[in-house]
Formats: sequence, structure tokens, C-alpha cells
Amino acid sequence: AGKFMRTLDREIPNTGSIRTQRLNGARLGDLLQDYRQARARLLMLDYDGVLMGFHRKFGDAEPTPKLRQLLADLAQDKLNQVVVISGRPQSNLQDWFADMDITLVAEHGAFWRERTRT
Repeated sequence: AGKFMRTLDREIPNTGSIRTQRLNGARLGDLLQDYRQARARLLMLDYDGVLMGFHRKFGDAEPTPKLRQLLADLAQDKLNQVVVISGRPQSNLQDWFADMDITLVAEHGAFWRERTRT
């Protein structure tokens, strides 16, 4: 993990001064202010490794009630369009999120289910 974090801090080759920046302090405040002032928000969220940590067993990564509630709360805001993206089979995402008003992208983009609200 330490090596990964040090790699994030290094300059990206052939980009000059572009570097990974941590989201904290003033940057976090700016992001929250922009979020609140936005007239529309597209939240594209990767499932494995972002919304849900990696698991040794593929089937053990079922969303927690807390995660489902977070996605439901985000989707309830009419300014938000929530998209959950995964390489998982569409059956996994349908089983877990079919009752939610979010867009699902499964199988690395081969399956797409648009949210019901427009």
C-alpha cells in the first residue's frame, strides 16, 4: 500500500507538472461548494475497489445496507444522476440494485440499464 501511495505522489511521465493531488483542506471545501452549486451532477462510481473493497471470493462483495442507503440517498437528489460501473455480470448488479433509481453499467460496458427517472 505504501508503494502504491508513493507512486500516486510521483510526477506522471511526459506531463510536466501534472501530479496526483490529495483531496483535503481547501480542495475538499472547493469540491463541496461546487457540488452544492451545481445544477446537475453525474456521479460515476466504480463498484469493486471503490464502492466496495476487494474480496478474495468474488461472491463476497455484496453491497452493505449502509452502501445501499448511501446510493439511494444520492439518487433521491433530483440533481444527481448516479451510475454504478462494474466488470461484474449484469445479474450481480440487477440483483443488488434493481430496486434503485440508478444507472447500471455491467460487464465492462456490454450491459447498460438506464435509470428510470429522467
